[in-house]
Amino acid sequence: MHELSIALSIVNLAVQEAKNNGNSKLSELEVEVGELAGVDINGLDFSLGIILKSSRMNVGHKIHTISPLSRCNICKRDFKSTRKYTSCPFCGSKDTRLTKGNELRLKSIIVE
Repeated sequence: MHELSIALSIVNLAVQEAKNNGNSKLSELEVEVGELAGVDINGLDFSLGIILKSSRMNVGHKIHTISPLSRCNICKRDFKSTRKYTSCPFCGSKDTRLTKGNELRLKSIIVE
């Protein structure tokens, strides 16, 4: 379960960023996770909750799920996808790329 180590890295990053900006108290973390990022979103949510609760920081967290979106390099059209590599439903080309849905990022932190 690598979600626990991901959650710990997110919390460490947020704490360090708050300190770098002269703030010591976090109040909320906001994370974006793509559906195709290879992360168990429920596991990450659970892990973040456990880490934040056990650290007694009283920090809330939100996870936003990003739906996959691909773009065809031939006809230049965007389309919803269910996998990283897929054919274009408009022209049939296999020359496509995933533009959304593969991300994992700390979107924002709220400090007091």
